[in-house]
Amino acid sequence: MKCNRCGATIQADDTFCPECGAKLNTVLKCRYCSSPLDAGDTFCGGCGKAVISEKQQTVTREAPVATPTAPPPEPTQIQRAKKTQKETTQYVPPPIRYAGFWARFFALLLDFFFVPIIFSPLIGGAVFLGYYFGSMYVYVIDPDYIPAFAAGAGLLTYSLVFFFYFLIGHSFGSTIGKRIVGIRLVTFNGSNPGFWRALLRETIGRFLASFIFYLGYLWIAWDSHKQGWHDKVAGTFCIRTR
Repeated sequence: MKCNRCGATIQADDTFCPECGAKLNTVLKCRYCSSPLDAGDTFCGGCGKAVISEKQQTVTREAPVATPTAPPPEPTQIQRAKKTQKETTQYVPPPIRYAGFWARFFALLLDFFFVPIIFSPLIGGAVFLGYYFGSMYVYVIDPDYIPAFAAGAGLLTYSLVFFFYFLIGHSFGSTIGKRIVGIRLVTFNGSNPGFWRALLRETIGRFLASFIFYLGYLWIAWDSHKQGWHDKVAGTFCIRTR
């Protein structure tokens, strides 16, 4: 007889295969009709077919039924490694970089360069109207006041243009100079300041920042969040976008 697993020759009284160690059943059956066989039978008593021949010496035995077992629990080290890998694959936002004094100063210079060019028709029109109305009304008082009246009209228009330019620009978080330098004005939660917060910043905030030789603006240089006094009043921050 031979082992069903490895084909090694076994004895009738063997319980385990001497080659592979597989457990053997003591009950022998015919592989054709499954009739019980004795150890020394050559032919099946049920169907009469040869059980052992020269070409094939195989006895069908009942294979042991494998009992399903639950997979072993993962070691603690593997669980920790998977947890760490999952945590590291999550998105981590980059750290906030605040815009320093010189970056903001350079952005302000760019604004002072571009705004007069963009709004030059409006400022020029104000100067022209100053001369026109000055020649009509101021001329009666003193003709020498006409240039001063025209210059005053232009200066007033220039100041209003800058005020509304910064007010509207900072309401949406940036001006032309800030966009070029890569700066954005935000609140504590990263959103745009909005109109009322920008109005507070451009009026009361800038008024306070101008005290004591513009100390409120110089405060940006050593503040931990790079805030001037006008930023602290309005609760705004200037951050780098690139």
